Amino acid sequence: MKSQKGWVKKVNIEKDYLRAIGDFKNKLPASFDYDGDRLLIKDFRNDIIGAIIADTIVKKGDIIVYDLRCSRVISEYFRNKGIKTIPSRVGHYNIKKLMREKKAVFGMEITGHYYFKDFHYCESPLYALKKLNEYMNKTGKSLAELARPFNKYFHSGIINIKISNLKNQISNLKEKYRNGVQNHLDGLTIEFSNWWFNLRPSHTEPILTLVIEAKTPQLLEQKRKEILGLVK
Repeated sequence: MKSQKGWVKKVNIEKDYLRAIGDFKNKLPASFDYDGDRLLIKDFRNDIIGAIIADTIVKKGDIIVYDLRCSRVISEYFRNKGIKTIPSRVGHYNIKKLMREKKAVFGMEITGHYYFKDFHYCESPLYALKKLNEYMNKTGKSLAELARPFNKYFHSGIINIKISNLKNQISNLKEKYRNGVQNHLDGLTIEFSNWWFNLRPSHTEPILTLVIEAKTPQLLEQKRKEILGLVK
């Protein structure tokens, strides 16, 4: 088979980027991580911020890709609007790959990374911040008001567990919660009607990460203690 040569196209995106970001007056207590690719809004969970950003840009028939650790309210809310949501394995490589495959317009991670098709599937925290401010101006609502539809469940956030023997932990939890719906998209996820959890190895540290979501704060705390007592 005759080999084919690739090609390189040089593109200066500076003007397009500056035009997209534009000038805007920020109303939010926002910050960025040390390398500037994550947007963090004080007192608000990152998956809820991502859901609000998505709500500003998606329309019926569009596709959103989300980190599987995000709240299940995201899939429920957008499904009711005729928008498809697809869970992804954790990590920017997995999010971007799935977005390209599915032609998704927006992607989000629970860690505050937000991806846009219009930015070649890359993170753009400044653009995300701009969209939040524009949405607040357009609706006349505060961020707390915009977040209200997404505050349906109680979420643990990421719990780090220093342990190395993932195989045994997965086996024990699969047996303990055998009546739940189980999948292995990334680590172990088990879902029940009123709560769910995901346990997976970190790709960057020698730890396991756990997230739990439940319909009540009491159930969340009960399951947090229960699972942490089992993972040894």
